[in-house]
Amino acid sequence: MPPAGGDRGGMYAERHGADRRGGTSLLYLASHIRPARTGGERYNLHLLAAAAAAGVRVCECAYSDHPLYRWLAQRCGLWRLCRPFAFLWMQFQIVRHRRRVLLFDAWTAPLVWPGVRLVRGRYLVIAHHLIGDMAEGALRRAWGMAAERGLLRGAAAVLTVSRASRAQILQRTGGRGCVDVIHPAFTPVEGRTRGGGGCVRLLFVGHFTRAKGVEELLQAASGLPRDRPWVVELAGRDDVEPATTARLRQMRRASGLEERVVLHGRLDDAALRERYLCSDIFVLPSHREGYGIVLLEAMACGLAVVATTAGAIPEVVEDGVRGLLVPPGDVAALRDAMARLIEDERLRAALARAGEAFARAHPDWAGMERQCVAWWRSRLPLPAG
Repeated sequence: MPPAGGDRGGMYAERHGADRRGGTSLLYLASHIRPARTGGERYNLHLLAAAAAAGVRVCECAYSDHPLYRWLAQRCGLWRLCRPFAFLWMQFQIVRHRRRVLLFDAWTAPLVWPGVRLVRGRYLVIAHHLIGDMAEGALRRAWGMAAERGLLRGAAAVLTVSRASRAQILQRTGGRGCVDVIHPAFTPVEGRTRGGGGCVRLLFVGHFTRAKGVEELLQAASGLPRDRPWVVELAGRDDVEPATTARLRQMRRASGLEERVVLHGRLDDAALRERYLCSDIFVLPSHREGYGIVLLEAMACGLAVVATTAGAIPEVVEDGVRGLLVPPGDVAALRDAMARLIEDERLRAALARAGEAFARAHPDWAGMERQCVAWWRSRLPLPAG
């Protein structure tokens, strides 16, 4: 489980202010904090725990915890007011706590800009990957990219999770700012794959979204040879983009893959562990990836990997050594790589062995937290001792 990083201050976090108790006080403003639902949120919780270990007084503040936000989210016809509420809430909190050190996740940039101009140079940013250019509509996309650029340029420092993300951030900011890299850790699934028996099982784990390439995955699956026993399983949240999930179901019916493609949706830890342990191949056709913790989880279980060259994936999966990489969005290349591993059991085993060795040597959460403690001490003025 992620560590308990700080106090849950809600909207009334000022009792942790540096002016009351001396030393450094940090306020993390976010959309959601606990429990961690993604690898990125888990990383953030460990980062907060490291701040506390470094002597920083940490407080957390999430707009999704506010009763009014929850009320709006649960009312049919009023959920559209959630985003305006989140924007106003973030702007208010920035003004209210402008004398404190603030921490933001880069994806909240459209909600905190332009308020962060008030605290320019006095806040920190954690950036797993940038999403400003993913917004739907030209106006929202332009606003998202401008907000990201402004947030990143005004930060005292930015912490990111990979060299690829660092390069993307520096490109977005025109080379301005200090950007540090600390790779995320992961918790290996206990056990090693026993395979799918006589059927080759291919597994995808992640949100059912366009950015994860799930539609390309089903298109590629429709072109796999039907004379071999194989099954593709997708596990992850299917409520993030309902339209994408609906298209997946329609594509499965239209391609006659009802018996070959299983859409599990979200699974608990025990059920997800079982999917890892009875699979042979892991497929991640993402269009962007901050790091790819699920790749490490799959590799640690002894699965061969097919993924794309998007984002930081090549830092985890060396093409031809620890897996097979294809260009993002290239359905034909994805299909060919999947078919190759279905057919070639020896190649599958060789890639799995190399990937497992790499994943097992990866730092654990305790090691990552030690790096984060050093980062906090280098970036914040902390009390002596």
